[in-house]
Amino acid sequence: MDKVTFLSVIQGCSHLGYLEKGKWIHHKLIINGLMEDSYLDTAQTDMYSKCGDLQMAREVFDRMSERSIVSWSAMIASYGKHGQINAAISLFDQMLGLGIKPNDITFMHILSACSHAGAVEEGKLYFNSMAEFGVEPNHDHFACIVDLLSRAGDLTKAFQIITSLPFPTDSSIWGAFLNGCRIHKRMDIIKNIEKNLLDVDTADTGYYTLLSNIW
Repeated sequence: MDKVTFLSVIQGCSHLGYLEKGKWIHHKLIINGLMEDSYLDTAQTDMYSKCGDLQMAREVFDRMSERSIVSWSAMIASYGKHGQINAAISLFDQMLGLGIKPNDITFMHILSACSHAGAVEEGKLYFNSMAEFGVEPNHDHFACIVDLLSRAGDLTKAFQIITSLPFPTDSSIWGAFLNGCRIHKRMDIIKNIEKNLLDVDTADTGYYTLLSNIW
């Protein structure tokens, strides 16, 4: 198999959660002398993380002779998915210390990590620092910060962000806000934005399930 084939198989194992198959491919890469490829190493990092083996994900990451911003982002995402916010932040800071500039994907992963861990102040700090690196917040970044603030109960600030968005608010952002209202039992807010919630046009069944569970 060539590198492209190996990459496709690794990504398949990642999506399906086939850890043992992924380890077998890893072994084949070693045998075929394909261990010095940043694309394959990054794919393996992602695969091990998604299959639940965070230790191996970090071992592959540490072994890389060259790390692209995609590699750093993948490892930060790995820590975020496993709820290890301190490790994610430490790695982000290490990356900055090496002079590597984060991109929009890196910020999405660190914001997502903060959101899942409830690290409100850190999340706000990263969101507000994006401009310093020339990264303009997109839909995913706004969804993360709204989710972070809503989960933490700062629904006023979350709603202010929603009303100032430079694009139409979709189900993922309204859903994040709605979930925060549900967590903190703010039915009064939900009543006030009922029309906005019902006007959302989406194929996301999860959004409608959330609505039905509240009403």
